[in-house]
Order: sequence, then C-alpha cells, then structure tokens
Amino acid sequence: MSRVTAFLFGAACGGALVFTGLKYHVVRAGEGLDGIIFVKKQSADFDDAYVDIRDFSHDDWERHETLKTALSEANRLDLIRSKDSLLDNVFTPLRSNRSN
Repeated sequence: MSRVTAFLFGAACGGALVFTGLKYHVVRAGEGLDGIIFVKKQSADFDDAYVDIRDFSHDDWERHETLKTALSEANRLDLIRSKDSLLDNVFTPLRSNRSN
C-alpha cells in the first residue's frame, strides 16, 4: 500500500468516526456487540458520543438529559432507569456481594 493510499484510508476512517460522533450516541447497554446501540442525536456536538449505561443510576440519567431524550424518541425507554425504589436500595448491595 502506498503512502497516499494509506493516508486516504486513514482520513476516510477518521471522517467516519467524526461523523458518527457528531450525529449518533453510541450507547453500551449490554454485553458484546448486541449491547451496543446507535441513537440519533438532537444536535450535532460531541457530548455523550459514547456512553456506557450499564451501571447508570437515576442521578446519572439526570446529568444526561439529551441522551435520555434521544432514547425516548428512539422508543428505547426500556433502557432508562427510573427513580430508585426502596427495594432497589436494599437488594443492590446484596447482589453485588453475591457476585464476589
């Protein structure tokens, strides 16, 4: 591969990454490639370009309102965690201790 071809290939890959970062939220919601979701953004900026929501709490969702809105418009409300209930506060530490 010549230097010019390698440069053009790198520029095309970089451009594709910038375009994806500006237009889509890349959301990690589960394990493996099946857990990665692309959600269209409301505005073209680099905020929340990649977000791992597997351990998000209610407070985390309050800090990521644009992501929350984009997920609701994409009909993925199942990924948004609602406010913690009393049972969640009791059983979450028990689940984490059991996995150790």
